[in-house]
Amino acid sequence: MIVLRDYQQSFYDKIIDALDKHSKVAGALATGGGKSVIIGALAQNLPGRTLILTHRAEILRQNEAWVDCGVLNAKENTVMMDSKIVVAMVQTLHARIKKYGIQYIGDFDNIILDEIQIQIFDKVVREYNAKKVIGLTATPVLMEKETRVIDKVEFQRTKTLAKQFDTLVQGCDSQELIDLGWLTQDYNIMLQLPDMDKLVSSDSAPDGYTKDSLDTVYSNQASISVLLNGYKKYCEGKKTLIFNSSTKINTVVLNAFKSKNLNVKSFDVVNEPEENPETGKPYTRNEIIEWFRSERDAILINTNVF
Repeated sequence: MIVLRDYQQSFYDKIIDALDKHSKVAGALATGGGKSVIIGALAQNLPGRTLILTHRAEILRQNEAWVDCGVLNAKENTVMMDSKIVVAMVQTLHARIKKYGIQYIGDFDNIILDEIQIQIFDKVVREYNAKKVIGLTATPVLMEKETRVIDKVEFQRTKTLAKQFDTLVQGCDSQELIDLGWLTQDYNIMLQLPDMDKLVSSDSAPDGYTKDSLDTVYSNQASISVLLNGYKKYCEGKKTLIFNSSTKINTVVLNAFKSKNLNVKSFDVVNEPEENPETGKPYTRNEIIEWFRSERDAILINTNVF
């Protein structure tokens, strides 16, 4: 049985109350607040059969840890037709439905979506006639625009979740969790890059700037020098994560850190990881995660993965 913290119980209760009035409910809870725990409690207690959909292997494992369930991803399928709860990768399930039909893993009364701001779940959700759909996110604002033409005049506005959900339930934000003692206060240092004026704004890009201008500014020698100096001043010898906006920048940053003989590895969905000397094959995602966990001075460079 899952025991919720007080703020989690309050959030859970609000979702249950909303489900009494609506069929599609979105819930916002800050990162670190325990969305996977809430998802587990919902899946255990909702009447009927529940499908939990996610888009990342790490998130799938987090959700799987809280419930007795069948699991479906590219490498495994432990789902039984009497599995009350199923945790699945959305890409895998979509492909299996296309190949084998909607009855591939049976019907569901409830569908729970983790990280709904990603906007890739509808292709599976629309295949089912679930009574309840619950979506969880830490960021219920979509960084996308939609264009409409009214009386031959073109209008543009930010897309919202309102078309997909009937109501939004708000849980604790980050500052509330810090005040309650469940999160540590973050400490931010901004490194000043010399060429920020060369960034080109874009309303349609998730980062707010064009990909080409981001690549130019963040992979030039001046920016890499600022990054290396910042690492040496604030992070040297500590476990460090570096997030880049593109795989091109990933490669440039990786080579720069390697040139300093630092304990660094990179992972993204385009560039093949370096070879694991123990296996003679490229490092797998899980091997890199274990390396990062075990090495005190590990530097992990990635794009849209971790």
